[in-house]
Amino acid sequence: MPIACIICNDTLEQNPTCELFPFPDKALQPVQYQRYLIVCDLSASTIPADEQLYICSTHFTPECFQESAAHQRTLLDGAVPSLNMERIEYIDDDIQMLDEYIPLYNAEQHQGPSTSGTSTTTVQPMLVPKAEPVETLEEAMEDIPFVATEVKTEAPEADESTPDPFGNIEPGPSTDPNRFCILCNAREGTTPDCRLYVFPRKIPNIYRKWIQAAQLEASQYKGRDIYSCQRHFPENGFFANGRFIQSWATPKLNLPPRKKQPAATTPARKPVILNRQIAKLSDSTRGVEVNTIATETVISSPDEAGPKIVIKHNPANRKNAETLNIDPDHYAKVFSRVVTELVPKTLNYNGEQRPVTGTIVFSSNLF
Repeated sequence: MPIACIICNDTLEQNPTCELFPFPDKALQPVQYQRYLIVCDLSASTIPADEQLYICSTHFTPECFQESAAHQRTLLDGAVPSLNMERIEYIDDDIQMLDEYIPLYNAEQHQGPSTSGTSTTTVQPMLVPKAEPVETLEEAMEDIPFVATEVKTEAPEADESTPDPFGNIEPGPSTDPNRFCILCNAREGTTPDCRLYVFPRKIPNIYRKWIQAAQLEASQYKGRDIYSCQRHFPENGFFANGRFIQSWATPKLNLPPRKKQPAATTPARKPVILNRQIAKLSDSTRGVEVNTIATETVISSPDEAGPKIVIKHNPANRKNAETLNIDPDHYAKVFSRVVTELVPKTLNYNGEQRPVTGTIVFSSNLF
């Protein structure tokens, strides 16, 4: 079986310019080997112990390479694949074996028909077309609901002393001169000690955690890269001298204040004191001072909707108010404002909203 890239199945036979690099030695570099498994979406339990895996150069950024004395490109220590990580696989091992069968089949065709008496039926082998990679995050997330995700800002206790084997979250490409921190507008060229990390759009579950932690709206940033500087991550969320970020770490710290939309409230309608009606003087009350005669205060809302409110004043009760150092007129007005705000303007009557009408009369032993 020819040596092929574990991601795109590219081989030297198919592509003479293909550069294949072996996975790190799992005995000598267990952490680096585990990083490769994670970014390639592989499980160690499904890989034979004696199998050597390879990955081609198209999955590494230019910064991952160095040129040796023999003018051959080699990978830098700690380099991790991060480009074009969509897997292109055969449906199963049986179909993959057809690649080896094709030369044998062609040889049989040149030998001519069989001379034996047994009739044979030859079937042309067919390979399943390779799957097209998903190019954008939007296509990958079309059918993925944006559900709430638990966001942690502290390292798990079991992993505090172990580097996170996740090597795909790293500073963004330096070729973008206009990149800046989406949370504080810091720039690497002008802000001291600023280091920007790109939101990992190719890893939807991590991308969602970052968006949620930063309190951003994913719909506002479709099709573009956004960045966060190191100020918004916990200090223990970095490893390899800040080259990588632990997969649990999210940009949740030092966030800008969110603009809160004021809640829509209905302004309270202050009641209007229309007048103070003095009771009609009768023959028995003629000659009596006005301040000893029972009166009424009529209260109405500004739009005159709703019931009328009448507060009765009894001069005999003023003594009670004076004893308690209460201004009876002020007490009545405050009471009327509360009543006006609490009394509904309409009521539901058999499914129909009807206005509240009529007159409500209040009296107290303090006014």
